[in-house]
Amino acid sequence: MKRAEVEIDGDRYTVRTELDPELAQKIALYVDQRIQQIRQSTSIISSSKIAILAALNIAEELFVLKLQKGEMEQVVDEKSAQLLNMLDELMDKE
Repeated sequence: MKRAEVEIDGDRYTVRTELDPELAQKIALYVDQRIQQIRQSTSIISSSKIAILAALNIAEELFVLKLQKGEMEQVVDEKSAQLLNMLDELMDKE
């Protein structure tokens, strides 16, 4: 397990990760940017509430991407099956 030094919302953390520490820092930067966006767009002062809103926004992004991935996988599976059927038909004609 590797360690990465990250900064989120002005606080420094040492996190243990199986990822490349540089990637962990990029993820922390993304989280920090989302927190700053929410802080600038709302009158909420509580850091914990802002962090929860950021977590919900990031979770929403993740869920949407997972849904899109699932839909794309289904399309790829359907197209692959169609292509296999076409190949089978061509092979049967020979």
